[in-house]
Amino acid sequence: MKTPRTILVLVHLALLALVGGVAPAAATSPTTQNKVPGWVESKARRVANDLRQRGFEVARGYFTLYTEADCPYSYEVLRSCLGNNPAAPYVLPVVPAWPDEWVDPGTAGIVGPTLPGHQASYRLDPREALVVIGELPPPAAYFGLQTYLLSRPGTWSVTSAQYAFVRDRVPALLNTFFTTLPKNADRVQLFADLGDPVNHVVIERGSGAAWDQVRSFVITPDQTMDAAVRQALLRTGVPDRQVFTEPIPSRLGDTPLAVGLGEESDDFLTVLRYAMPVDGGGDASDSTRWRENLPLVVLRVRDTRPSHQALPYPAASFEPRSGTTPPETILSTDLVTLAEAVCSRWGQPCDPVATPRVSPLLNLRTALSLTGPECVKVGMNCLAPTEDTAYFMSARLPLPEDRVYAVVGALGTRTGNATYVGLGLNSSVTQLGFDNVDDKALAGTADAYEVPNRDRFFVQYFARDCSRAGLDSLTAGSPCYSVGDQLPVCTDPSDLTCSMLVLSVRNYLLPGSQRGPAPGLTLSPRVITLQAP
Repeated sequence: MKTPRTILVLVHLALLALVGGVAPAAATSPTTQNKVPGWVESKARRVANDLRQRGFEVARGYFTLYTEADCPYSYEVLRSCLGNNPAAPYVLPVVPAWPDEWVDPGTAGIVGPTLPGHQASYRLDPREALVVIGELPPPAAYFGLQTYLLSRPGTWSVTSAQYAFVRDRVPALLNTFFTTLPKNADRVQLFADLGDPVNHVVIERGSGAAWDQVRSFVITPDQTMDAAVRQALLRTGVPDRQVFTEPIPSRLGDTPLAVGLGEESDDFLTVLRYAMPVDGGGDASDSTRWRENLPLVVLRVRDTRPSHQALPYPAASFEPRSGTTPPETILSTDLVTLAEAVCSRWGQPCDPVATPRVSPLLNLRTALSLTGPECVKVGMNCLAPTEDTAYFMSARLPLPEDRVYAVVGALGTRTGNATYVGLGLNSSVTQLGFDNVDDKALAGTADAYEVPNRDRFFVQYFARDCSRAGLDSLTAGSPCYSVGDQLPVCTDPSDLTCSMLVLSVRNYLLPGSQRGPAPGLTLSPRVITLQAP
């Protein structure tokens, strides 16, 4: 039986559909889909009422979870699942449009169905702030909040070094890194980062604790709005040290951002990452309950009064990144020795330095300058990067029944270069991350090889079917992952529409730092192509 509250929601949505317009939800509107606990709800309503009484406009959205099961939605909109991290289902705010905001039909449904008048992507009024108030999740390897420049009018530079690199070295990825919105070809996909994320280390250092705590976040291009929201939070009992601001910069490098609500304005998307919970993430775990409930509130707040003088932030800035001392790269000779040992066990000749049979994974940051300012300058799709990780990606790997791949690399959690490591499996066509092997599973996997520093390396095998006769003795001591029918069999590797395996490695957060390891001081893993018996 429907409750009066449910009936009210249905009536509200029906009216929206009838009038065909966009009605911002009030802060007390019952349109939230996620389950917000009473103390968070009370705090959010008090903040919203305080701001409204002082002349601000306030609208309310809700939060949704994006998992690999939602890939068909984003693929329909973007022709990509963006190499999602399967170890970290994403949490995104979905917000109502302002009455005078142009809503791009080219990004509608980017993370799946939403309430009428709501989208995950949004434009920003120059005198606006998104305010997130919520209970943070239980302890995990990582939590972070980050906003991206999703799209803007324009095209890409075919004379840039990045375009030439992709065209000449990984041509199959040309349409991944350089592309427009499929449903609005006037706008180029960028997914460019705008600065450093607000992660759990930043929150712990700023407020004393992060996990299971109620914290607030302000996302805004206007320093005046940041001050106004912080004052409202303070008036409702939120200490200033428990509020964290993500500034939307006025420029990315030399490129001005086009903040505004018009059709030509920049479009933004905010993402929360929550990866590898300490409790394991089982069905009855606290971390799973957090993901199911999402105890978070998001408000859109703006001041359109003529007296409000917006104060933009300066150009985007990024904290310097470092690595271990001595750097992980000093292990490069030992990694070559390990690759040779794998080839020797299989009795198959391969030169880890000179042959395509042993290929380093692409270090995206060093090879393509994958940061917001550089991406925007040349019109390249940044693929939602973060300063909290070093990220590596393989070429497309066909996987016939008699093919085996061995991935060998330095394990950042053992070299001291990462807090957690994820070895991801992705589809080359959809860029869907469909599974992940974490650092706990990778630890000790190189112990079967008599090579120097083997405790700092990993060896992970991949095959269509690891139970194939003859593989046990060759992979002994190291795990083998059976891909099975998670990828269809590709009979023509030259066909770009043919699904192949792409492997990725993420090294998150240098221990003792609030950012990821410096990519140039991180050793690229290698993938070895082997013939099954």
